[in-house]
Amino acid sequence: SLEKGMNNISISTGIECQGLFEKSYFNSHEVQYAPNPFNEYLQLYFDGEDSWIELDVYTANGQHVEHQNISLSPGIRSYNLKTSNYKQGLYIIKIKGENIDKTLQVIKE
Repeated sequence: SLEKGMNNISISTGIECQGLFEKSYFNSHEVQYAPNPFNEYLQLYFDGEDSWIELDVYTANGQHVEHQNISLSPGIRSYNLKTSNYKQGLYIIKIKGENIDKTLQVIKE
């Protein structure tokens, strides 16, 4: 099974002319979120042990709304994203960490 984070896989046949097949797979920890649709805030829960998370929020048409660097202390795996100033509609949240790479689609009521 793949470890969390980046996994490099190499396959060769032993016949030099056939070359080498190499591919990288990123096996991400999960991110849970609630409520969806949201109103004043969106609560995010991060699996794993990443100590920092980079979070970017975009509108459905790709406009960058917000960037956050989130520091997580051991035992505290959640973050409350304040969204009261967001307009109604669909948002795309990109979340990156050492072992997390997720894209969420959420709706502001």
